[in-house]
Amino acid sequence: MNITVLTFGSRGDVQPFLPLSLGLMSRGHNVILAAPSRFKALVEEHGITFFPLAGDPEVLSRRMNEAGYNYFKLIKELMNHAVDIGAEMIRQTDEACRDADLIIHTFAHAVGAHTLAREKNIPDIHIQTFPMFTPTGDYPNISLPDLRIRFLNRLSHNASIKITEITSALGYEQVRRRVGLPKRRFYSPFRDAPPRLRTPILCAWSPSFIPPSNDWNPRTHVTGYYFFPYNNSYTPSIELRKFLEEGKTPICVSFGSMVNKNAERVDEVIRESLK
Repeated sequence: MNITVLTFGSRGDVQPFLPLSLGLMSRGHNVILAAPSRFKALVEEHGITFFPLAGDPEVLSRRMNEAGYNYFKLIKELMNHAVDIGAEMIRQTDEACRDADLIIHTFAHAVGAHTLAREKNIPDIHIQTFPMFTPTGDYPNISLPDLRIRFLNRLSHNASIKITEITSALGYEQVRRRVGLPKRRFYSPFRDAPPRLRTPILCAWSPSFIPPSNDWNPRTHVTGYYFFPYNNSYTPSIELRKFLEEGKTPICVSFGSMVNKNAERVDEVIRESLK
């Protein structure tokens, strides 16, 4: 089977799909991993076929960071970024999926990739590394505080899905008018459209971290994290071993790849904590 994986974002949006791609390849499938061009070396060093996508994740990170916890501003920034790179992204995803028998997509590609799968009459799977399109009363959409009322929590998820569907169609329309693309009907991967059922959702986190919800749709599954096999063959250099074994236990401070507008304040907190 030819499988195309479509993802976009920082390294945290790409890293999990390396072991997933390798797992699929070990079972005889051909895999193309399409992601921002800055991850070309990371993907290809694992022997995975890479397809570059337009856009700089750092620009998107800055936009999302400025939006903060304002959900509507967050959606606006996501949509503006999508429109800016839209024409090139559409061309690239079409090319990446040209020979695909299955499309696997993540948050940023959800509606567009599902629509492409419908047009090609092939199946698709949505994978999320954080709960976004899985309505439940257990907790609200990640951009909102816990409303402590199950109906309102669930409503926040459904509203998020609806907003995503609308902005995806509106964003394409803006790109279409700008560059002269043909009109297109968009389909939601999160709703049944007989005879086609809604797209299966795989939640790539541990059930010990976020347990499956009893009110989820039956096509939603928690699979666990996507990690590489544990490597116990590593041997530290003499210098590193000496540093770790001598003196007080060292403290490691680690960061993700997202931009933070409060970086100076974070730096102050860490330095004070270390003191």
